[in-house]
Amino acid sequence: MELRQYGQVIWRRRWLVLAIVLLATLFSAYSFLTAPKQYGADATFTVRQQNTAPADPNTIFTFNGYYNWIASEYLVDDYTQVIESDSFGKSVLATIMTEVPKGGIIVSDTEQLMADVENMKPRDVVDAVGADRRHRELRFFAVTSSKDLTIAIMQASAIVLTQPLTAEGLVEPYRGKTTDRPLFAQIDQITYDDIKTGTSKEITNAITRIIMGLVAAVAIAFLLEYLDNSVRDEKDARKVLDLPVLGAIPRI
Repeated sequence: MELRQYGQVIWRRRWLVLAIVLLATLFSAYSFLTAPKQYGADATFTVRQQNTAPADPNTIFTFNGYYNWIASEYLVDDYTQVIESDSFGKSVLATIMTEVPKGGIIVSDTEQLMADVENMKPRDVVDAVGADRRHRELRFFAVTSSKDLTIAIMQASAIVLTQPLTAEGLVEPYRGKTTDRPLFAQIDQITYDDIKTGTSKEITNAITRIIMGLVAAVAIAFLLEYLDNSVRDEKDARKVLDLPVLGAIPRI
């Protein structure tokens, strides 16, 4: 089939193609307008563990210092898993309930936030947060459908991560296993400017749906053309009748 014939097939089925693309566009617009907004924020932490000072100040390298740095990286590795535990989610919820009333965590609508938190389970917090690492740095992020809830989870998580391990409400697997010093120090401060909506993702999804609708419409048009046995020109007549064409009346 020549390229011109492809165009003719699409042109003959143009109303079908347009109808499917229009439906895909309307569905994408509806999904975009009704989709709940997502608010995300992130912050970076580094291991606070200090190297042991060598006895000789002129010493450049010590095995204790080397293994201390290695242990710090393993510690960050551990916490990328600890953050996925229900124990961490429980600690974050307890911190929000404690810090919000006394002003340790400031949000725009305290009553609504407390109502949302009361209905949350530790697993809900775990599903909303995540972490990845680079050497001794831990990048922590949270995404929820509420700006205040995202702020509260981020600030509460920062408190949990930077408080001493022996403090009450901390992650159970690490309670009492190290000193009472905080494990992490916060590098990036969490601000309102760090919070962004997920609009760009919804736009991408809408464009993807429209493109998929166009591809499906063209595929259906060619399928219907393949299944169509009607005779439209002399080529179709020769193919169906296996006889020579003596004449044709042009379409006006």
